[in-house]
Order: sequence, then structure tokens, then C-alpha cells
Amino acid sequence: MHRLLENGFQQVEIAPQPGALTRIDCSMPHPAGTIVVALRKKADGNSLSGSITLPPGISGRYVWAGKSRVLRPGLNVVE
Repeated sequence: MHRLLENGFQQVEIAPQPGALTRIDCSMPHPAGTIVVALRKKADGNSLSGSITLPPGISGRYVWAGKSRVLRPGLNVVE
């Protein structure tokens, strides 16, 4: 689910593949802190909502259903 986008791990890609799961709660250690992902499938079963928290100085992108959005350091709310 996490992917290195840049040398030094300064950018990450969060691209969940939940399959039959209805929620994703995970964390990953990073030299700058911890990456935390908390996502839930909405009632329609086709979309996710929740949050992605990145450590200070770390940015990235969230990819879901063919769309990409920028992630910034700190708390990112996804709908």
C-alpha cells in the first residue's frame, strides 16, 4: 500500500487495495515519524473515507479509483 516515490523516502504513495475488507487501519515506521492510514469503505462500497497522516517534511499522493490527490505532511482527510 505504501510506495517510495523519491530517493530518501521524502514522498510516498498511498494506493489502497482493500478487496473485500471494509476498513484499513495500518501504520508504517518512517525515519521522520510514523505514517498512519485509517480508511473505511462507504455504504456504496465504491468509495473510501478517513485519514492519512504523514510525518513532518514528508509529502506524497493518495491514489484511489483512478484518481490521484496530493498528500501533505500532517493529517490529510480523504472523502
